[in-house]
Amino acid sequence: MVYAKPVEKPFGTSSSFPSEPGLLYRQDSALHLANHSSTSDQQSVQIAGIDWDTSNTLDDSSWQRFKDELATWGWFEGEYNQDVSANFGDKIPDVKNMIEVALTALGLSTTPMKDGGKNIGISIEHNDDQLKYEDGEEVPIDEQNYEVDGKTYPNTGAWFRFTLNPEQGVIFGQDFLGPKAAAKENLDWDVKKEELPKLSIASDILAAYWLRSPTPKNLKYWFGQDVTNEDTVPIIIKILLNHGYTEGVPTWPGLQLNMPSEEALVLLGSPIGSTVAFFLIQHKEELGLKHVSSITIFRDLKTEPDHNAEV
Repeated sequence: MVYAKPVEKPFGTSSSFPSEPGLLYRQDSALHLANHSSTSDQQSVQIAGIDWDTSNTLDDSSWQRFKDELATWGWFEGEYNQDVSANFGDKIPDVKNMIEVALTALGLSTTPMKDGGKNIGISIEHNDDQLKYEDGEEVPIDEQNYEVDGKTYPNTGAWFRFTLNPEQGVIFGQDFLGPKAAAKENLDWDVKKEELPKLSIASDILAAYWLRSPTPKNLKYWFGQDVTNEDTVPIIIKILLNHGYTEGVPTWPGLQLNMPSEEALVLLGSPIGSTVAFFLIQHKEELGLKHVSSITIFRDLKTEPDHNAEV
């Protein structure tokens, strides 16, 4: 099972870290998921666009119901550049997630499916970026809405962006902006809780896409990326300082925290960790009984002097 421990005492602030501010521009971690259930199904997963190959799906009708529910609550499948989201090469221009060394060490694919790899990037957005007026102008987010059971709801401009490698059992959580935060950014009025979409939790949307795989119990690794929230950053800073990392975030193999150490449990209780915890707890039947056995903090390959660390 997954145990998420809340932060019981402060772990310092970003100002306590003696390095350039850009070093903690992103806080990522790789979580190794121990599997306590076995599966003999090792078949490959084929993906066309965002849909899995329907000949291999576990429950095609459930998938269609989920897609219908996404549409009902104002969600759309947006464009997501596969060369950026699903490519983790260290020497490729414009690639943000330069973690090829780490993925290679773990025996994982570093390239998109379209290039013969095993990764596919997906972006789910709470607005229609293709919606246009009759004159061809795009309809802004604050003028988009949808109706459910006779009630009108505003689109918020939220998004959940992630990359999946179903065959090798990997989830990359990359960029999450929930409806509540998005509404504050994009709408010029106070959006009430009852005006937000009922389908709005990152772990649920991630689960629906992951469970489309014919081997969902194959989940082994979860990489958390693009996290800059003020709750997670101080925790990571304090942990690094406690382990003597006073000059920056280590490259791979990084700092591994094993469960059930206090530091690992506190990280699991952070915003990035709790997404993983909810994901595993809420979908035990489909995923099997799993727990997080370790969390590794590391940064990407720094190729330029002014390159911000992607941890």
